[in-house]
Amino acid sequence: MWLVLIFVVLFVLLVGTITDLKIREIPDWLTYGGVIAGLSLRLIWSVNEWSYVPVLEGVIGFAGFFLAACALYYFGQWGGGDSKALMAIGACLGINMDINHIVLAFVVNAIWIGGVYGLIWSVVLAFKNWKKFKKEFRDKLHSHGMFRAVPLIALLVLVLVSVFMKVDFVFKSMIIALVILIPLFYYLTVFVRTVESVAMYRLVSPAELTEGEWIAKDIFVNKKRVCGPGDLGVSEKQIKELKKAKIKKVLVKIGIPFVPSLLLAYVFTLFAGNPLFLLV
Repeated sequence: MWLVLIFVVLFVLLVGTITDLKIREIPDWLTYGGVIAGLSLRLIWSVNEWSYVPVLEGVIGFAGFFLAACALYYFGQWGGGDSKALMAIGACLGINMDINHIVLAFVVNAIWIGGVYGLIWSVVLAFKNWKKFKKEFRDKLHSHGMFRAVPLIALLVLVLVSVFMKVDFVFKSMIIALVILIPLFYYLTVFVRTVESVAMYRLVSPAELTEGEWIAKDIFVNKKRVCGPGDLGVSEKQIKELKKAKIKKVLVKIGIPFVPSLLLAYVFTLFAGNPLFLLV
């Protein structure tokens, strides 16, 4: 039964990756189907072994990933489809207290692979919009001149500490890491915000909108607000209102398709396990 659950997750992520890259959507039948399949298979597993453990682990996995997905969704980090896919993974893989359980390895791999994946995607977008990106990046650096001085001051303090204080090798290594990471984090933050502003917004007609898309600016009709960024995704009712009001164009925010990163993390987990164990 465990092998079947492994393949259910693989199927959900594989099909979800194709649809996410192609139309930037993950169909509800796929994600809800993954949740139902996971919990149903675990129920059959429990009945077959006359033990509540398999189905309980699935329920806990669904609940845990549901909370994580809601947090990511409501903080505007993920779309609804990505969040639902995460719930399906939790229902299938479950959660238990075993440190060697696949879920722990998957979460660790999803974090670092997702970070690398997002950075690579952002770099590609920056090069595709190079002229606009270059100008916007320079403008943002110039407008945040005072903030740019903060990491430089921090670097100066760290260098002085390492020069005038007698510190051991470990402390020196930490200082060197901070010297590298502080300015890197600053420029990376400006880089991500610049990519977002020049490559992650587009004008579409209400007819092109799909439920759950992020509206970038509030839209008013006869001084009445119809939709906006505070809605955490446009609803079908709001789309109908926009069409009825004959709104020509709406500015929407286009996120990075993250289901492919989940697929990469899952495949890596199946073949390599948890990379943290290599450091122990």
